[in-house]
Amino acid sequence: MKQLKQKMFLVAILIGFFAQAQNSDFQQGTVTSYSNETSSGAIKPMFKQRGVIIFQNGNAQKKQLSPNEISAFTLGTDQFSAYTNDFYKIVTKGEKASLLERVTDNGGKIYYNGSIPVNTPSLEGKIGDFYILKNGASAPVLISGNGFQKNAAATFGDCPSLGSALTVKTADEALLKNLVNQYNNCK
Repeated sequence: MKQLKQKMFLVAILIGFFAQAQNSDFQQGTVTSYSNETSSGAIKPMFKQRGVIIFQNGNAQKKQLSPNEISAFTLGTDQFSAYTNDFYKIVTKGEKASLLERVTDNGGKIYYNGSIPVNTPSLEGKIGDFYILKNGASAPVLISGNGFQKNAAATFGDCPSLGSALTVKTADEALLKNLVNQYNNCK
């Protein structure tokens, strides 16, 4: 009898350990719908695997959410937005523009609106690329890699003090953060 109790205790510990291990990928966060309703719970990012997040509400019910279903979410202290079928991390946010980093690549994926298949195209670029979203614009503009030379003058052209900074061929995250901060403070 004593051995049976010990085995049962060991099984209970293992079940608890595995249940905790499964939920360890979840972090506290909130999701915001396109109608601006927010829900708090736990979020597990599945960016590279599926291009979605798993949201667990207070009743421990889990739901997979795509960029087509929510407009934004927070994960700990990080903020994310959804644009054209992908999630973007908000790196810097300002009065005139924000710097975003792409965290999913859902190009070519088909989602269903009921039984109707919907193919929403993604923006040019890949995971890890940086984008500028000017306030009032409907979509971000690629600004990293070759996109910097192509789009920097058009994006930051209305701020004359940035002129010399826009002549570099490519920009890393630190330079882009600095440019966006200067742009937001440009009079």
